[in-house]
Amino acid sequence: MTDIINTLTKEIEKHRFRLTELEEQRRKLEMELPLIKANLDALMRSLIIIQGKPVETDTEQLKEPASSPSDKRTGMRKGSMTDIAYSILKEAGTTLTVNDLFQRVKVQKPDLGKNSFTSGIYHLSGQKRIFKVRSGKISLLE
Repeated sequence: MTDIINTLTKEIEKHRFRLTELEEQRRKLEMELPLIKANLDALMRSLIIIQGKPVETDTEQLKEPASSPSDKRTGMRKGSMTDIAYSILKEAGTTLTVNDLFQRVKVQKPDLGKNSFTSGIYHLSGQKRIFKVRSGKISLLE
């Protein structure tokens, strides 16, 4: 019985070690990914220039992101946490506590984490964009 336990323990340690190695590799690759994407974008842009096609400038790319449509009025991505929170506050017509607003947004976006939500709201309010926070209550700047 002891031999079986020892064998299993050794196998578990091997797998833990391999898992640690793979997690380290993943972290390294994730750190390299932005650089690789930037290089790919630069190469694609060079190819477009060589082919003589018109090239979008950085300001054109910022105005209309290709990945997701945004509301022209507010500049928020449709369906984003910020867009949902904005809609809820607009509909409520009053201030809401952070917890209350989070619970309402979470209904529409179940995978949302509270830390991520509060961080985003406080960040935008600190930049004096879209929201303002006073005494733990959130309202719209409008």
